[in-house]
Amino acid sequence: MKIAVFHNLYTGGALNYMNNLVKCLSIQNSVDIYSFQKTTPINIKNVKYYTYDLNKTNNLFQHLFQVLVELRIKNKIIAEKINSSSNYDLVLIFPCLITQSPFLLRYIDQKKIKTIYFFMESKREFYEKTTYDHWSLKRIIARIIRCPIKLIDLSNCKKSNIIVSLSCYSSNLLKKVYKKKSFVIHPGLINIKPKTKFKNNNQQFISVGLLSAIKGHDFSIQQTTKNNCNLLIIGRENKNEIIPTNSSNTKIIHTENNKLVYKLTKKATFFLANQINEPFGISTLEASSLNTFVLGKNEGGTPEIVRHGLNGFLYPSNLPLAIKITNKFKNIKQLRYQKTCKISWSKTTHNLLTLYHHLKNEPTE
Repeated sequence: MKIAVFHNLYTGGALNYMNNLVKCLSIQNSVDIYSFQKTTPINIKNVKYYTYDLNKTNNLFQHLFQVLVELRIKNKIIAEKINSSSNYDLVLIFPCLITQSPFLLRYIDQKKIKTIYFFMESKREFYEKTTYDHWSLKRIIARIIRCPIKLIDLSNCKKSNIIVSLSCYSSNLLKKVYKKKSFVIHPGLINIKPKTKFKNNNQQFISVGLLSAIKGHDFSIQQTTKNNCNLLIIGRENKNEIIPTNSSNTKIIHTENNKLVYKLTKKATFFLANQINEPFGISTLEASSLNTFVLGKNEGGTPEIVRHGLNGFLYPSNLPLAIKITNKFKNIKQLRYQKTCKISWSKTTHNLLTLYHHLKNEPTE
């Protein structure tokens, strides 16, 4: 089978999802990746790469022009190349960091080629508080100017016929915001029969993700500072935001090195999943699979990974309560908990291909 994959993603959970899926698919299939980014896996058998450059923008108005004109044209070029090929059996479309739902959904011939759009999240800047200065005059004006991008995202998403969501939470969000239905395939997640585990408590807490307000690092800082706990924050630097912290017990590491994140997560006793309505949380899944006990907010897709009282403990978005719960767990010398899940990207790939074969002979809307 020959598969075309499109994405416009920086490093992070969504790109890791795509990379792992491509690695598994390429074992028995030929895969072509189309992207505006060069942050893709290299030297994988049966994978070809087609990258397209976008002009750099220096201000908000240039960026808006790029969205309305350049991005549309280049998506159309990619679509024409895919449509003109008689070899593709399946097209997998991942999000665009600029418009969220990419223009490609408008131009791919979905009647000719089965096309699956992976819905990760909404264009959150328009629906949620995503920055520390979200209600500043500067941010408000920027959102007003960028409003056409919100409309483009909505319009593009509605062009998709087949959508895969990360979680039940993201599926419900898709219905609410975009009025679209989807199939839920949890990325990498396999639920297993609970296995009892023990872990010595080194009182090391870790929080992983883009250094942005929406990842809840400020909540984690306050939660651990009040309990005099050591907190390690790891994530890609966001130059537009500065995490507010005066805590001497908090260390921040700016990195995109997945191996380092893996090593430090495994070493820590507690993983803090305080992201604001995280659609799924691959870093949370990785922490749980590494036997790191998860303390996190009972919201978004986190409850679909963390089974309360077994592989972690969930609480509402209430800082005093989170502080109290953290204090309770930090004083336990040895944690006894249940491992309830593990990671298998081959299983995720199998689920995706099962969906494809199920839909292959059905007429496309």
